[in-house]
Amino acid sequence: MLNSPRRHLPRLALAASLAAGAAFLPAAQAATGTFFFTDTPYLSTADIPAGFYLGGAPTLLENLEDNVMVGVLTPNTGFPITPGGNTDSVDADDGVIDGNGNGGRSWFGAAPIRITFSGTGDLPTAFGLVWTDGTAGEWTFSAVAADDTSLGSITRTVGDGSIRGTTAEDRFFGVQFAGGIKSITISGPGAVELDHIQFGTMAPVPEPTSAALLLAGLTLLARRRGLGGQR
Repeated sequence: MLNSPRRHLPRLALAASLAAGAAFLPAAQAATGTFFFTDTPYLSTADIPAGFYLGGAPTLLENLEDNVMVGVLTPNTGFPITPGGNTDSVDADDGVIDGNGNGGRSWFGAAPIRITFSGTGDLPTAFGLVWTDGTAGEWTFSAVAADDTSLGSITRTVGDGSIRGTTAEDRFFGVQFAGGIKSITISGPGAVELDHIQFGTMAPVPEPTSAALLLAGLTLLARRRGLGGQR
């Protein structure tokens, strides 16, 4: 599954191109340790939120440019659509970022669309997709764990009312959960197009640096001395 150069991205090349600045939002009623990423414009792989993956790159990214969904990803509905006037692929998939997604491919279907990880081995701990087009309105992105318990959801208003391949509306939706993510679902008011369905390993929480630990220790010592002087 990882032999296709259009799906398995070179780790170093992608890491070098990542743009900083992701909207990183804990969802209401989310399971402990679950974090959702959204409100992030997405025109190419350079717009994968910084820190979403360990090492900067997904293990697999399905861009649908071979017109099939890779076997380890199982959608409950929908089908790939080919380039055309009503297709809205990720902008860069046709080779140029020009505000038009008609030249690539995407996954089309009636919401809700659920994408399940059906491969062997450990579940992904970071799982996402790109909303490229659909009925304008409120869309909800949700996820479930290995035991089918909910990991929570987020709802955002997206869409510009056009089905002609405009790309300024395209948004990344993703979730991190260290316990493993079995499936993700996008639901909303009608039909939807998805692209760059991807998964991998979430970035680890950075360990405190020596300088940070020293500063914290000095701050604590100063506070203790201050309290001692008040006795």
